[in-house]
Amino acid sequence: MVNVPNKNDEEMSISRNILDILDFHTKAYLNLFPFYLDASDKLFDLQSRMGLDETAMNMLAEEDQNIFKAHFFLVESANTTWAASLRLLSSGFVADTYSLIRILYEVAALLHYSNSSPPSTSEELYHKIFKSDLSEDDHRKKEWALIKKAEALFENEIPDLVHVRRELNNFGAHISRAKVVLGNITSHGCSAVSRVFKPNWNDNRYLAALDFLLSIMMLILEEYAKTNVLFGGITDQVHAEVKGLAGMFTSEIRPRLQQMSR
Repeated sequence: MVNVPNKNDEEMSISRNILDILDFHTKAYLNLFPFYLDASDKLFDLQSRMGLDETAMNMLAEEDQNIFKAHFFLVESANTTWAASLRLLSSGFVADTYSLIRILYEVAALLHYSNSSPPSTSEELYHKIFKSDLSEDDHRKKEWALIKKAEALFENEIPDLVHVRRELNNFGAHISRAKVVLGNITSHGCSAVSRVFKPNWNDNRYLAALDFLLSIMMLILEEYAKTNVLFGGITDQVHAEVKGLAGMFTSEIRPRLQQMSR
């Protein structure tokens, strides 16, 4: 542990020391995963190259404007959740990150559902999530029901996602054996120590979290591209690059993560 700046040696701040430790681990992460960050950069570059400007937005009917804004809001919300997830993973945390990635999974499922049979499904998303005019309790119930319906559709079309959701649920639960024991405790000789301050960059659950984080953000990008195709907010070139990035993840990024597992 390091001493708090501008204080006597005897005075310690646990909170400041923890932040210092996390920053220290981030440097190690940057050295190990530049290929992963490069792929993330490409994802956000593509995201920034689609969308509608003010003139194009004003040309849409009001309901269409609301639907597009709803999709954009979900994507922007996913971006902040991604940033928090990356901050945790770059500092060596894994267990708590699964809960955040679970949120991203819900966003991907909702966008997929909305794009599945527009305009009826996209109107349903907007009105149930953003403009239900229900009480808070009733709104939450309707919102949760839509999330479950969206996930069911998503997983029916992509069965491999069932495994992803189960892993996110099992390891990302608020209190679970996986999170408490596997996520935070490891062995060091004959002793048990907290993984929080001794990250294992080669741990399969850690690498799986990186895989889940980027692959689900890829799904969100693909769904956002579909929305922009519908509303004329994307070029053919950008759409082709979106598809190419997904292929690159499968052929290059995922294998490299798998090779790092010990």
